[in-house]
Amino acid sequence: MEENILPVEAIQERDVDLILLEEFATDNSFCEWFINELDLPKISENLGVWRSITAYGLGETDILFSYKSESERIYILIENKLDASFQDKQYERYLLRAENYVTDDSCDSAFTILVAPKLYCDNQSEFENYVSYEQISKRLEFTGTKRNL
Repeated sequence: MEENILPVEAIQERDVDLILLEEFATDNSFCEWFINELDLPKISENLGVWRSITAYGLGETDILFSYKSESERIYILIENKLDASFQDKQYERYLLRAENYVTDDSCDSAFTILVAPKLYCDNQSEFENYVSYEQISKRLEFTGTKRNL
């Protein structure tokens, strides 16, 4: 079998969720890089990461990453989009969930982030903060693991 063929038929959004979940859970340098790309407060401690979190009757957060920056607890609510359109008022619901997390003292600050292909990020107007798949791919290539062969 040729070495340059991916051993999967197609990549789904869920697959990307799981890769991000693994990176946030196991690689502090990835967490630092991701936070730095978004110009968010520096990480001092990783508090955890979860997938498919529903809260406040306002829909689902694809990935919720929590960390400490000095004494402040921060939530990053990540919407992962491979190619699907945004759902009705999806961005507004992300903002409301983020506000509710702060209001109920789950965290001190919350940020809503889009992770998607660069073209998707560039052609949407709701999420101001995003990290593209291409940026993440370059980061994973930089680390030199087998996953980028």
